[in-house]
Amino acid sequence: MAEPSSSSTPASLPRALVSRLERDAQKNWDKWWKIHETRFFRDRNWTDREFGALKGSGAADGQPKSGGNQGGEEGEDDDEAAELVQRSLAASSSASSSSSAPAAPPVLLEVGCGVGNMVWPLLDKMPTLKVHCCDFSDRAIELLKQHPRYDPSRVHAFVWDITRPEQPYSNDSEDSTPTTLFSLMTSHPFGPPTLVSSVFCLSAIPPALHLPTLTSLFALFPATASSRPPPATLLFRDYGRGDLAESRFSVRKRAWDEPHLLSSEGLPHYRRGDGTMTYFFDEEYLRPLVQQAIAARGEEGIATWDEELGIVERIGQNRKKGLTLTRKFLQGAWTRRSSQPMSSE
Repeated sequence: MAEPSSSSTPASLPRALVSRLERDAQKNWDKWWKIHETRFFRDRNWTDREFGALKGSGAADGQPKSGGNQGGEEGEDDDEAAELVQRSLAASSSASSSSSAPAAPPVLLEVGCGVGNMVWPLLDKMPTLKVHCCDFSDRAIELLKQHPRYDPSRVHAFVWDITRPEQPYSNDSEDSTPTTLFSLMTSHPFGPPTLVSSVFCLSAIPPALHLPTLTSLFALFPATASSRPPPATLLFRDYGRGDLAESRFSVRKRAWDEPHLLSSEGLPHYRRGDGTMTYFFDEEYLRPLVQQAIAARGEEGIATWDEELGIVERIGQNRKKGLTLTRKFLQGAWTRRSSQPMSSE
């Protein structure tokens, strides 16, 4: 039998099967967490090696850089993702403290939080931090709340599908009522986030929903006409085009295998073997989506958003097989700045 073709544009799944995968996305992730529970990802601990511009210490070069750490087989590269969040929180706190008003505690919203691997190290590093964290897998949130360090006075974990503008919400003590994520954040004692992180989350969402999802995330930051707007930063880290994981989807190992590609238009949107989905990003795709999401806030002339966006490349070694493994991630940060002259104190 002839070997399957290794074309750079593999065949895609029929639209009916793609629709079924999208419809069953939550169910498939629930199955995933029931199988792996808290064992698959290690906690995202901290090292001092990434995103200098977010340190708050005036580093000269904030562009993401190539480096030599060995990312895992699935490439979550957790230390760097979490370091990105920690430094941005520190920078936001530093900016707030420069005002004459007392600095409010930083508030993080982590979307697609899973079982909280990034939450626990952050709480250790930042004693005043409050964390909203959500995932659309009931099982993931159940496992997170079972963690011995879960403290409702510092962590607000809840089930939420960030692709849906309005949905029922229950805080375990009241009946579910329809609400929006913005209403949920502003009515909670923690208040709205000063920082939103999307770390290996947007890739699990179908491309048609990327723009509305980003728009809803940027809308979580309260609008302001102040010359000193409150801190507002959105952080992003996800799989990049040309990543090792993407190359594994390009060839069917057997002629009778179903294709992994989900897009008939050639977008890098793939199905994993467990039914979950993934997308691989580049700057040319993500930047205009973010620009549209920011424009939807209606802050022209009031505030601007500084951007840092680039590919982070990591080279690892599989010594057993003698292979060099190239991991590529797209990493970005967008921080709100005032467009108005600073008022005199």
